Amino acid sequence: VPPDWLPDEVLRRLLEEVSTPYVVTLGDDDLLTPRGLAACAEFLDRSPDYEAAHGHAVVFMTDSDGAHGYIVAAHPYHQRAVEAQTGSERLLQYLDNYFMLLFSVHRTQSFREIFQHVTLLSDAPFAKEFLPSCLSVVRGKVKALNVLSYLRQRVPRIGTTPDAFHWITAQPTFARSYETFRDV
Repeated sequence: VPPDWLPDEVLRRLLEEVSTPYVVTLGDDDLLTPRGLAACAEFLDRSPDYEAAHGHAVVFMTDSDGAHGYIVAAHPYHQRAVEAQTGSERLLQYLDNYFMLLFSVHRTQSFREIFQHVTLLSDAPFAKEFLPSCLSVVRGKVKALNVLSYLRQRVPRIGTTPDAFHWITAQPTFARSYETFRDV
């Protein structure tokens, strides 16, 4: 990977190589369950008006910062269905109780089209998470299935997304990226 590529650009280019009808993104400290992935793909096969599907998720912490150690805490990671009838209604429903949608199983072709827009944004939170998640719910419904599908390890991070106040007031790229987000 060339050193000047941002993570969202890497993902956009990797999506060009996917040959399966469904795709899911995954952090390097997270796990997906085969049963959950299969249930999501089977649901999407039967449900053309749905853009994405996911099951239950759990956040866990270990006694170390790496991919090893004893689990010291775990709790539900809330993901939900977004099933309003229109794209604008789904967007409002989604933003009313936001959660990370990128770890859901998506239709590959649609996900490719969504990620074509990330290069328009200079603000990382908009480009790598917010715009793709919002476009997903505008394009179609999201199903929450009764199966464990995702385990997310929480580790201390440096350089995490700022809180909303600091994101809006202190990030020099926010205003321009917001305008692009709105227009897309």
